[in-house]
Amino acid sequence: MNFCMVGIDYHQAPVAVRERAFLSRDRVSVVARDLMALFKAQGVFILSTCARTEIYAQGISVEELQSAFIMLCQGEKSFLELRQGRDAIAHLFTVASGAESPVFGDSNIVRQIKEAYFLGRETGTLTRLLSRVLERTLCAGRDIRRALQLTQREGDVAVRAIQLAIQKHKGLKGKNIYVIGCGVVGQSLIEELCQQRARIQIVANRRHDRASFIAQEHGCLAVRFEDFYNGLAEADLIFSATNSPHYVVSRDMFERRVPADKEMVIFDLAVPRDIDNNIEGFSGVRIYTIDDIGAPGEERLVSQARHIAHCKAKAFFAREKIHAV
Repeated sequence: MNFCMVGIDYHQAPVAVRERAFLSRDRVSVVARDLMALFKAQGVFILSTCARTEIYAQGISVEELQSAFIMLCQGEKSFLELRQGRDAIAHLFTVASGAESPVFGDSNIVRQIKEAYFLGRETGTLTRLLSRVLERTLCAGRDIRRALQLTQREGDVAVRAIQLAIQKHKGLKGKNIYVIGCGVVGQSLIEELCQQRARIQIVANRRHDRASFIAQEHGCLAVRFEDFYNGLAEADLIFSATNSPHYVVSRDMFERRVPADKEMVIFDLAVPRDIDNNIEGFSGVRIYTIDDIGAPGEERLVSQARHIAHCKAKAFFAREKIHAV
């Protein structure tokens, strides 16, 4: 059986490289179908998150998949990671545990794998074997988390970002804080900030009704982007986590609205990035990306997670009577 993985992740590739290879939900479906039509893959599963874009394929060689990744995902060869057979499956098991995430133990990865799995089923790009691999992946990830005694909170990207903000900004009291986006990460940010009794405003246009509901629930304000832009000069701290394919705050817009000596800390947790990184040229502005807030686990725990994953992958291959590569 030819089963392989080609991808990039935060270990090798900085955010500027990963955002070029990032695939939106629609692009995932297109790339998966192209892999089957142009490269004759039997089945394809794609996982694209802020930390990684990885393509798992059945029925083609790892060299063919590498060529496809470079062509379809704007991947740079020097950053690519290649895995085959049992090693590819063990890697996916470890990823599902959160042990390979920028913030060790990140529990959001389980939701992301589930969503990618359901999308693959909708698109019709999963073989029966790939479906069994993914079902086993979710179980293996859960088992590894239990073995490592990982809690949901300690692997939360939002919690980590806010902890860093408190350290760098000497607390949150009296600060004008904006949270851009009200998706999964945005909601985690809002909940944690409200627990810290911070004064926040939620920024959203496309999901403004949803933002208003969340704001009412937490006793804060919801504003549209126009109001946010008009009040940008008053912001002290910004957290941004949207699914926008382009900047929601550009340097040109920032330059026109914010004094050159304004001090501001921005946490851009999105990939592709929400905030134009050229804004950091302003003397008082500091931007932190998902790479900057990383909190990798102890090597001992990461090694333990990988060992458990390899044991589970070996057992899976034996149970499915698959020849190990």
